[in-house]
Amino acid sequence: MFKRDKKFLFIGLVLPAISIALSIIFNYLININPSLTTNVFSPFTNLSLTLIPSGNGTESSIVKTMKEQFDVEFQEFDSQQEMYSLILNDSLMYQIGGYSFNETVQSDGNISLTQNIYFNSSYFIPSLTQNFYISVFIEYAYINICFIGCYCYCCCCLDKLLTGLDLKIYETQNSLDTGNVEKLFPMIGPIILQYGYVFLIPYFAILIVIDREKGIKNHLYLNSLQRKAYWGGYLLADFCMFLVPCILGWAALAIAHIPGFYNNAGSFFLFFCFGLSSIPFGYILQFLFAKEETANKWLYPISSLFAILPSVILTFAIQGETPLAVQLILSFLPSYSLYNGLSQIVRNQGKIGLTILIQCLSGILYLFIIYLIEKIGSRPRHAEIKDIEMRSEKSGDDDVIAERDLIASNRHNRLITVDGVFKQFTEDMPDDKSGVKKRKIKYAVDGVWFGVDNGECFGLLGHNGAGKTTLLNIMTGILNPDSGDGTINGYSILHDKENAFESVGSCPQFDILFDNLTVEEHLKFYCWIKCLPSGQVKPQIEYFIDKFEIEQHREKKSKELSGGTKRKLSVACSLIGAPRVVFLDEASSGLDPVSKRTLWALINELKVGKAIILTTHSMDEADFLCDRIAIMSNGKLKCLGTPMHLKHKYGSGYSLDIQPIDVSNSHGIHQFVRTIFPDAVHVEKLGGIITYDVPIHKVSLSKLFREFEQNKHKLGILDFSVSQTSLEKVFLKFALEQSASDDNDNTIVVNKNRLGCF
Repeated sequence: MFKRDKKFLFIGLVLPAISIALSIIFNYLININPSLTTNVFSPFTNLSLTLIPSGNGTESSIVKTMKEQFDVEFQEFDSQQEMYSLILNDSLMYQIGGYSFNETVQSDGNISLTQNIYFNSSYFIPSLTQNFYISVFIEYAYINICFIGCYCYCCCCLDKLLTGLDLKIYETQNSLDTGNVEKLFPMIGPIILQYGYVFLIPYFAILIVIDREKGIKNHLYLNSLQRKAYWGGYLLADFCMFLVPCILGWAALAIAHIPGFYNNAGSFFLFFCFGLSSIPFGYILQFLFAKEETANKWLYPISSLFAILPSVILTFAIQGETPLAVQLILSFLPSYSLYNGLSQIVRNQGKIGLTILIQCLSGILYLFIIYLIEKIGSRPRHAEIKDIEMRSEKSGDDDVIAERDLIASNRHNRLITVDGVFKQFTEDMPDDKSGVKKRKIKYAVDGVWFGVDNGECFGLLGHNGAGKTTLLNIMTGILNPDSGDGTINGYSILHDKENAFESVGSCPQFDILFDNLTVEEHLKFYCWIKCLPSGQVKPQIEYFIDKFEIEQHREKKSKELSGGTKRKLSVACSLIGAPRVVFLDEASSGLDPVSKRTLWALINELKVGKAIILTTHSMDEADFLCDRIAIMSNGKLKCLGTPMHLKHKYGSGYSLDIQPIDVSNSHGIHQFVRTIFPDAVHVEKLGGIITYDVPIHKVSLSKLFREFEQNKHKLGILDFSVSQTSLEKVFLKFALEQSASDDNDNTIVVNKNRLGCF
């Protein structure tokens, strides 16, 4: 995972590691303990009882304070003799001993103690008469002790007491108050810690933005992946990635004995639940952005502000305890909930359970918001087309009208239907002299009806801008039509998308692949989303790798493939799992001639039991693959039928191509052709080639060749050829018919304030 995604390596590991390291260093610096002498006596490291005599029979103030503030066990005696007797008892042979205190209250409020230490072992006899002066400062429930003079024995003897009280020991000749310094970590430590994790929120969000921008999200929906599987899969994968820095960070803090993290399961659940709330929160933020570039520009600064502003303001600007209501409301921001929980942990305030509960509730709330956005966003939205009745009037040739009537009558059993689809786009125009704002409306799809039968490959041809891709985007759910509908396997593409796209394969015009997945992993992934049984996955993968001859690229990532190999992989992904409906948008573009022929043979082999819509600019491909063909121009179907039918209907015979030696001879050649074939029609003059259509019933091929051979030198003809009208000729016929007046047929201009469709 980390090898493939260097960005996550930095955001998910390096940044958290830096924040954790800074926190540990900061905690160490403010709690630094100068080195004690090496004369440390291990026999006294596990002690259970500290014996302190009261001296005069009344509880001393220092003992009273210790009892009130800490859970430490004391036993008091009326006299030193009583304490000696107990110490010398064999049952207490391994106890520390006892202390006697003489208190003096100084002018600054500190308590100066003179202490005598008593031991039950002769090992300590040299130290029995040592006197130690101890200054004790009590502030914010902390007791800080500074030892004076030879303190090494005292350190050992006080080990249990110091461990129980969590006291700080300093080697110094002066009294030192560190209470204010110790408050710095609870204030600043949580800010440092949370800052290392907040950038995971935009990272996970931007992954979804990339999916939408590249069309991956819709492409997966189209290839039978359900919405709940898409979001659930992302949430599970992202959360597993989040657990890596979460577990490592928590473990490092616990090992370093950061206050509140050692032996505290609640601190782990705080990090755990932060992921449950922050990842869905990032998914909501991604809906604000349409492009990865914009999301990268804004999401990281926004996340920084969400992290820093609330925590800094509440820490330094507000005096005293932050109101609980304010904490609860702000805890619905994942970054603040992490800060608030960390702050409670290091302060040992015991409120972390409520913070964790809010994290869980906010995660559920954010998932519900995502569900609503997806639900509302998937609803069909029609623009108002004021001239819909006029634009719906029957147009086109007889075959187009007959197909429309068949679809409208619903007397068919087509796997795919396109039923009166309109799609318009608007564009602002420069203001005219009168100052009236106007807008141009162009109908990219201007009323289209047709159907595709089971086992049929339907070719959709047209020049660039004719409306083919727009129509295909409508049928695949990328765009919503402004009017009309379509069905796939009887289900509406507007009102029942999940069922409509249940068994659909799609190869879009531009390859939609995952950069970091290999060829084999892509095929496995599409087997999975199409719910193939586990026993069929391997055979399917091997079948398509063999058919497309991509064995040598099996382990390559898609970003390392050539354009042609990417195209093969895209087509293979669309065909895997035997979908009943397949959309191929210029599937053979970028392929070499051999690969094209391989693809054509494969489509012919697999089209049994399927309905296929194919768009292409290759007339040979359309002629070879398509059972029926429709030619689009300016958003309308101009003709429809089998390739042979279109050739016969619009080809009108033979095509005569003449290449003159000099273009100045064109007039003489034209007169000669009209003399031999009076009904010949001059079609075009392109690249020095003069083309005529000659009606088939007017042609005698023997006469044509004889006349041209006898006169070509006199007419200055370099070469000539005669061929039957091809599908390309038919296509060019409609392309050349497009004119400015045709373009005006599907474009209107209206006053901007009168536009009712948006």
